[in-house]
Amino acid sequence: MRLRRPRSLSGLILVGLALVALPLMVGVLWALYNLDRLAEQSARLVVTGVSVAEQNRLLAEQERRTVLERESRALAEMGDYLGDELTDLFAAGAEMDMDFDCK
Repeated sequence: MRLRRPRSLSGLILVGLALVALPLMVGVLWALYNLDRLAEQSARLVVTGVSVAEQNRLLAEQERRTVLERESRALAEMGDYLGDELTDLFAAGAEMDMDFDCK
């Protein structure tokens, strides 16, 4: 099977243009495909980052509550009169935090 040759100069130019443009079009389509995948990956990464930040904030709050409760109980065990007040303050603060969490 023989390939047909262009019979005119304009036909030859069109064949050359097609041979040059085809790899460029393939490259552009491949870049668009990869850009779409990168955008999806970035969106998932942002969602994961927000989730981790929220979990970190909740963990820090829990740690703060635990330390405050531990210190309050230690003062109460030592018989310090401030221990009961700190326990009451802790309970009031915990109730306020629960009120904010429900909203």
